[in-house]
Amino acid sequence: VTFFDETTQAIQFNQKVLSSTLENLDHGVSVIDRDLKLVAWNRKYLEMYAYPPDLIRVGTPIDGLVRYNASKGECGPGDVEELVEKRINHLRSETPHRFIRMRENGRVTEIRANPLPGGGFVTTFNDITDFVKAQDDLQEAKDNLEKRVEQRTEEVRNINEELRDEIVEAITQVIDSTRYIMGPEIDSLEKEIAGYCGTADAVGVSSGTDALLLSLMVLDVGPGDLVLTSNF
Repeated sequence: VTFFDETTQAIQFNQKVLSSTLENLDHGVSVIDRDLKLVAWNRKYLEMYAYPPDLIRVGTPIDGLVRYNASKGECGPGDVEELVEKRINHLRSETPHRFIRMRENGRVTEIRANPLPGGGFVTTFNDITDFVKAQDDLQEAKDNLEKRVEQRTEEVRNINEELRDEIVEAITQVIDSTRYIMGPEIDSLEKEIAGYCGTADAVGVSSGTDALLLSLMVLDVGPGDLVLTSNF
């Protein structure tokens, strides 16, 4: 008697654990046996599909549930009976399958069905609407960024074209005048730099070394004076 009591208690405990686990999942779950009849489900599954109470019970043929969903547009466009037959054939093939469906209420559901040892299927119904929206938003942001980069690249290309013409024209003028040092171009450059820097005058030099030397000369630094500088 004790042996059977302990076995019964263990079975009841396992059933409670299984039931509690199913009810606390954040996605819908349904289980069908090898005869394609409903044997288990959780609350989330009922919330997602809102079946009539008399339709959900142990032993309900799964084709009745599929037919109900198909009649509500939950299985996509097409003839209801053809949609039912397609779904049942999937189950009879006893192979795992997965698909994503946009439901009539606008929500996106990922459906995964996996065969059970000895026959039957366990199917999960996961609402991935937020994930899909995040993916769509990310793709939209990426597309917008690519468009902005293309637009900016085109703007820079146009600016370069305009500058190229000005540079070529300026170089041509210098070559034609044979004035490779000093000249009106240098005067114009020095005036523009002085105006940009807010000073009375600016002097153009040929190198950074000349610029440093000129600065030292202005400060009256000469031979014998100590000048500390960086090593580069």
